[in-house]
Amino acid sequence: MAGGKETPRQKMIGMMYLVLTALLALQIKDTVLEKFTLMEEGLEISNDSFNTKSDLTVSSIEKAASDQGNKEQDVAVVQTAKEVRTKTADIMTFIEDMKTELVKQATGGDLEKAKERSVLKKYEEPSHYMVEKKNADVLKEKLDAYNAEML
Repeated sequence: MAGGKETPRQKMIGMMYLVLTALLALQIKDTVLEKFTLMEEGLEISNDSFNTKSDLTVSSIEKAASDQGNKEQDVAVVQTAKEVRTKTADIMTFIEDMKTELVKQATGGDLEKAKERSVLKKYEEPSHYMVEKKNADVLKEKLDAYNAEML
């Protein structure tokens, strides 16, 4: 399909393969979708674990600074750690709120139905929420800004 001199027949066959591939991609099996929900649950557990660990790390930095007499450099490190922690918590809250709103859009407001097969196979509502309402662009801007700030 990438060649320059294809006959009309070859072009038609290439296009048919492309359409077939797209149709197969739309027919995702339920088990694959269920695996995505399992992965999400695992990521949520990991996030909770890392949030707890981050809080403990900030606390230990704060304690170490106070044990050493709250020197100016140590206080600056503590302040920076708290700012990073706050900004990270803000972006995580934003993502969770967006995810909740996305689930509401797909389920008609019932968050309990989020992991049902019928909801997992929906693609119009999430696409509308993320693409047509430009929420994907907002998320990208926020993540890019967060990344730039952390660098």
